[in-house]
Amino acid sequence: SLNRRALADIVFNNPKKLELLNSISYPHITSEILSLIKENSARGNKLILLDAPTLFESRVDDFCEIIISVIADEETRLQRIMKRDSLTDEQAIARMNSQHTEKFFVDNSDFIIKNNNGMTGLDDVVDELSDKIKRYYNNKFKDTE
Repeated sequence: SLNRRALADIVFNNPKKLELLNSISYPHITSEILSLIKENSARGNKLILLDAPTLFESRVDDFCEIIISVIADEETRLQRIMKRDSLTDEQAIARMNSQHTEKFFVDNSDFIIKNNNGMTGLDDVVDELSDKIKRYYNNKFKDTE
C-alpha cells in the first residue's frame, strides 16, 4: 500500500523528486481522464466537468474549453491543509510552495471562485456560474441537436 504521508514528506521537500513522481503518475492520470471523456462523449454527454486539483500540472487543461478555479487567501489555505491532512504548519507550507500561485490561477482560468469563508454564500456563486455555463453551452449546441 502507499504511505501517502511518507511520500508527501519526500516530494514536497524536494522539487526534483516531485517532478519525478509527476512524470510517472500524470501520464496514467491523463490517460484515465481521456478515456472517461471519450466514454461520456460517446454517450452523448456534451458537458463534462472535471474536478482536477492538478489540472495544469498534468496538462489536462489542454482538453478543457472552460476552466474554473477555486482560490482562497494564503492563510485560509494553510489552515485548511493543516486541518484536513493533520499537518504541521511547516509541512503545509512545503505543500503550498509546490503549488501554483493565486496569480497563476487568475491568469489561466476563465472563472474564479473565491472561497475564503467555507460554504457560506458559496451556493449562490456556484449557481450563478452554473447558469452562465449552461447558457453558453445551450447557445453553442442549439444548432447541432
